[in-house]
Amino acid sequence: METAYDKIMKVKGMEEMKLLASRMKLAAENRDRLGLDAVPLPDFLFAEAPGSGITTHLHLFAELLEELNLMSFQGEKKVVEQVLDDRFQPILDTVRDAAGFHNEFRGVVGVEIRDHSSSGAASEELQRLIDFARDKQEEILFVFICRLENDAAPRWLVKKLSLALPLEVIHFPSLTVEELVYYTEGFLRRQGFELSEEAARYLADVMPKLQAVDGFDGLRSIDTMVSLLIYQACATRKMEIRVITQEMIETLLEGGYMNQLSVLSPKVTRKIGFGGAD
Repeated sequence: METAYDKIMKVKGMEEMKLLASRMKLAAENRDRLGLDAVPLPDFLFAEAPGSGITTHLHLFAELLEELNLMSFQGEKKVVEQVLDDRFQPILDTVRDAAGFHNEFRGVVGVEIRDHSSSGAASEELQRLIDFARDKQEEILFVFICRLENDAAPRWLVKKLSLALPLEVIHFPSLTVEELVYYTEGFLRRQGFELSEEAARYLADVMPKLQAVDGFDGLRSIDTMVSLLIYQACATRKMEIRVITQEMIETLLEGGYMNQLSVLSPKVTRKIGFGGAD
């Protein structure tokens, strides 16, 4: 059975995430070798480029922590996600709801910080979040999420979090066209289909158009497209083999899908906090 560590190490790109997984594995090995009860973990700041698949990696990270027994989980979910804009209360409500019938939630809380200025409207609410994270160090591992600025995490945010919490910063750069095609093939294989070589080349050519859509959410958007692609292929033609061809992709994209995205794009936002996988 493939482990969470194996899944992370097979990820295309995302070198800092792979290094983090290696450090977690080494920490678990040293805990056992030294006979420690536990190794204290820092909180994390995941700085992402748009569409880098941060939610996918957040859940993989939680799976890794459980697999290595680096933290215990309790509640209805292992991971909850929310957005901090100008109110802290929804985060508190999400954590309480995740506890379910248990007295408290133990797990990973991913919080996207959208206000990227040190004196912005959310600064007071950010301080409330930091105070909450400090109080919950024994039960909850916080993963703060922000957008990359000039290929780095915002310096003011790193400083503010680091002064209050043990913190490690992990960067998630934009996925390349090659990486997105690689993940498309993986999503197809997961559903029992393959991508023809011709289709892979065509997809590489049109991928920049998909990435340019406002609200394109990387792996989530690709996964959604793959499901629609398989549905349309199976519902509109007689198929003898489980292979997605260039013509099938062209039919999807040129048959109205790109127009749908263009219409919807002004309203599309990242789905963080709305039913992420456990």
